[in-house]
Amino acid sequence: MNIIAIQLKQVLRNRRFFLFTILLPGIWYVFMIQVASTSLPATGNFRLALLLLALLMGILGNSIVTFSKRICSNKDFYIFQSHISHYSLWNYLFSQLTTQVIINLFITIVIMILAIFLHTIEFNFITITSILLTNIIGIYLSVIGFAIGLSFDAPTVDAAGTPILFIIATFIIPWKHLLPANGGL
Repeated sequence: MNIIAIQLKQVLRNRRFFLFTILLPGIWYVFMIQVASTSLPATGNFRLALLLLALLMGILGNSIVTFSKRICSNKDFYIFQSHISHYSLWNYLFSQLTTQVIINLFITIVIMILAIFLHTIEFNFITITSILLTNIIGIYLSVIGFAIGLSFDAPTVDAAGTPILFIIATFIIPWKHLLPANGGL
């Protein structure tokens, strides 16, 4: 439990974490809601899609870029610990994933508060299920970030983090529903 508390303190002291995983998705969400409210029908499904995209922006940035950098910077210490103690890499993965779940829930809560403040969310079964599934996807993305952090050196992780984020982001965007050429709007 001490490792989780230390990791949470480390993340919460990171200004880039707040900028890129909370502030930027929040600003994007407010901007898209404002644009959508003037030019598009403000349906619940469209607002939910924008909310989920904002959540995924934060969770993707946290799980792929920030998390892989944090793993890469600490991997030598934990690999050494796995050789001299009973703290295995699996224990390290479990404690890091626990930290990631807490952080992803924090991102979710902050953006949900923003959605509540803007009166753009309706709490129903579909909304709650979608948010839970988004956080489950966050666990999967965290495992990918963990593997990237353990597999590559720091300069490679720094250089590849954002392009990997953009590639994965293109797969989660519901293009069919967002592009007018596809009849989605």
